[in-house]
Amino acid sequence: QIKPIWALVDEQATSAAYAIASGAHHVIAPRTAQTGSIGVIMAHVDQSKAHEKLGIHVTFIHAGAHKADGNAYQPLPDAVKERFQQEVDSLYALFVDTVARNRQLETNAIRKTEAAIYSSEQAKEMGLIDQILPASQALTVFTHHLNDTRAIMTTPTEPQVKSTQPAVEPVDTDAIKASAIQQERERCLSILQCEAAEGRMTTAIHLVKSGMAADDAKALLETLPKAEASAPKKENTTQSAFTQHMNNDEQPNIPSENTPETTEEPKSAIQQMLSDFELMTGDQKHACRQ
Repeated sequence: QIKPIWALVDEQATSAAYAIASGAHHVIAPRTAQTGSIGVIMAHVDQSKAHEKLGIHVTFIHAGAHKADGNAYQPLPDAVKERFQQEVDSLYALFVDTVARNRQLETNAIRKTEAAIYSSEQAKEMGLIDQILPASQALTVFTHHLNDTRAIMTTPTEPQVKSTQPAVEPVDTDAIKASAIQQERERCLSILQCEAAEGRMTTAIHLVKSGMAADDAKALLETLPKAEASAPKKENTTQSAFTQHMNNDEQPNIPSENTPETTEEPKSAIQQMLSDFELMTGDQKHACRQ
């Protein structure tokens, strides 16, 4: 009663599919769409003659007189057919009443369709759909409708009439985005700064990028062995005379004109990950400086 719901027939909504579409406030269908088929069907296949020619005889052993009703190995008895027809008629009445209520039409008008399928032009004349529109334009039209409805509900008029429906609060998308970014930042820090990440930082970074929950990532890290400390690199004892001279001679410190007075310290793996995260989300105003 409050939330607008529209249905798009793309490109066919017949039988049960139309029952669903009819429950929307507004039904849109392209020119080539098909709607209708408001009816109920049931089929019984009698294979008894075919099995008789093949020399096949099926014997049913069952409990309950109606357990084997409608089987394909025997002709359909008149009494069973009558009972099945009653079930179909009951479902048909429910179907007709549902569509008539949803579309605010008379039940007789729905029954007169005799479960026929209609083009969009015919369906609109009968009241089965509301608008003929290309499927590609449906979302745009729906958006305009929502904006117009919101403007009407928020603009006071004279005399003011107290609405029986609660006002629709606008969605604060900026707050939602900020909350999502903060939650993601906390997830990243929780993984990268936990004790289990020590000695497993490369794996921790991969888990952050995978989007895994913090608790799951910590549990996984605890099961992995820590990386062995890398052996220090051995210095090359064999140096050329030029290299030795350059190492021994005092070199002047001549700064470049383009070199800033202060340079940033190398970023740690955690800081680099957070910088990438801030760049990806566009939330550079609150960049983490830890």
